[in-house]
Order: sequence, then structure tokens, then C-alpha cells
Amino acid sequence: MSEWISVEHQLPDFGEKVIIVGDSDVTIATFEKIGFVEQCDGFKYINEYTSYWQPRPKPPKPTNLIDSFIADGGFDKAINEVK
Repeated sequence: MSEWISVEHQLPDFGEKVIIVGDSDVTIATFEKIGFVEQCDGFKYINEYTSYWQPRPKPPKPTNLIDSFIADGGFDKAINEVK
């Protein structure tokens, strides 16, 4: 996992979803031109207290055969062959 980056030293790219530290809490936000924007219960708000951020980690690879089959597009390929 990445190290925390101070907002004083570097900001993420616009539109990038990142993990942030703000209001003594760790959460996910999107960096937009107006700042770090969180979404909660269908509402968006700016987190004015963000002090550190880091890129989100990549999700884990599937661990079982069915998930691997679906992740590799096998399910879609099988459906297309039936059509």
C-alpha cells in the first residue's frame, strides 16, 4: 500500500478517487476542482479538513475458479457463443 501524501506537497489528479484523512477519519473521496468530495447517503460534500491522501489499492485477484472465469470474461464469451 502507498504511503500517505501531504496535501501541502502534492494533490491527486482531478477525478481520481483516493483514500483521505479528514476530520480524524479515513474515507474515500474524489479529488475535484473544488477539493476532496465525499459522497454519503446520496449527498456530496467537500471535506475541508483533508490533510493526507493516498491512491486506492488495486482489488485482490479472484481466489476461486468461478470468480476467475468471470473476471477473465469467460461468462461473456460463453453467452456470446450461445447466441
